[in-house]
Amino acid sequence: MGILFMLIGLGVGAYYGSRTRDMRRMEGTVAAFEKDHPVVAFEMNGESFRFTADEETDLLRVGSPYAFMVNPDNPADYMDNTLPTVMWIFAGLGAFFALLGLGISACMGAARRSRETLLSYGLRARATVTAVTENKSVSMGNRHPLRVTASCVSPVTGQEVTLRSHNLWTCTLTPGQQVTVAFDPVREKKYAFDLQDEEDASACPSASSPWGA
Repeated sequence: MGILFMLIGLGVGAYYGSRTRDMRRMEGTVAAFEKDHPVVAFEMNGESFRFTADEETDLLRVGSPYAFMVNPDNPADYMDNTLPTVMWIFAGLGAFFALLGLGISACMGAARRSRETLLSYGLRARATVTAVTENKSVSMGNRHPLRVTASCVSPVTGQEVTLRSHNLWTCTLTPGQQVTVAFDPVREKKYAFDLQDEEDASACPSASSPWGA
């Protein structure tokens, strides 16, 4: 989405640049308003002209300066500030969504690596699946990821614990089945589900957490 918005912004900017290539910058004065559209008055070659800008704004007042582009050979051919505004809005939103996506992707990758590391050294235990439920707090394309809830005896504390897995987009597990969970021997509340087979079967990347809850 971020890339799409940026491409739209670049396309609008390219069109505006092409459209105003033979124009020059001009400054007029807001003479009136027509339904929040400023009516701009300006003089060129000793003649007076007016046009109603396409943009809507409540930031200007009668008498405010208004910069625009105009064809010096044809003052009726002008470009107001609508397209530059649209360009910057789409470019800004595109950059925001792109950075947000990169940040989420980086966090997901870090979470997956953290989980894989814990699976390589953690104390393993077999847990019994008690439920597989949707995580309603996360949504992608009207879909919610799944989380596995399981219980086992912690090899660190020796106590019965209830655990929740990271998010999965597909899951074939059902209550009563067994899964492997690795516990950090130092931090008793840190654990990771070994659900590699479920993740390999998923068509979507998992919005994972480094450890359950």
